[in-house]
Amino acid sequence: MRFSDEVIASFLKNEWMTPPAVHRLLNDRCAVADIAYALERLARAGKIECRHEAAMVGRHGTQVLCVNYYRKLQRR
Repeated sequence: MRFSDEVIASFLKNEWMTPPAVHRLLNDRCAVADIAYALERLARAGKIECRHEAAMVGRHGTQVLCVNYYRKLQRR
């Protein structure tokens, strides 16, 4: 089952969440990759907020891992 971008955005809260966390909120009813793509589309359209964090992993910090976090748009 695929959800529309608006449905996925409606599950976001004020705290930062990863795509797998949103996937669990949707009761695992669609693929994590589909949710990740939808979240990125929503972030690029300015409908939700996105934050990227990079970390060095692996032996001697030889690889960079980027984790994306999303939350509903905060009114300022």
